[in-house]
Amino acid sequence: MNGGGREALLYFLQRYDLSKVNLRDVPHTQALQENKLNSMSSAERFVYESLVKGRWSRLHEGWRQTVACHEVYAAYIEHACRVGQSRKSYETELGKAIHKILPSVRNRQIYCEWQRLNAWEFSDLDTCRKHFDTSMKWDNHDWHPPETTPVVELTTKEERILFPNGVHG
Repeated sequence: MNGGGREALLYFLQRYDLSKVNLRDVPHTQALQENKLNSMSSAERFVYESLVKGRWSRLHEGWRQTVACHEVYAAYIEHACRVGQSRKSYETELGKAIHKILPSVRNRQIYCEWQRLNAWEFSDLDTCRKHFDTSMKWDNHDWHPPETTPVVELTTKEERILFPNGVHG
């Protein structure tokens, strides 16, 4: 530095073109993706995990495009309890998170046996994953094939906890 280094640094800094520098343009790296994943809300993390597994609930064999709202919420509560999440989102908060992450989702009513239920109508799994990547700005996210594990039957106790009114799809 004593041999003219300070002057050379000052010269370089005074003439450096800062017009092309955007400090808000963060490089999209694997570490940034991990940071986003670790800072997700419990509802966002549930949506992510559902997209990774390729199903909304352990009661489903695969991706369903139409799922009763209470069924998605029950699966979210189960997920939150399993991961030790003490503060769980309300059903409306979960709905807002789903709409934010998956903008193509639609609410509609379906008829199931003797009752009318509110339901989510999702796009196919690949489209939902693309929407997720877009909303999270994950340009190079690599999705694995969905799980192919068999459906797990609920115990009577689990059914009473997850479906207190005895209603499930």
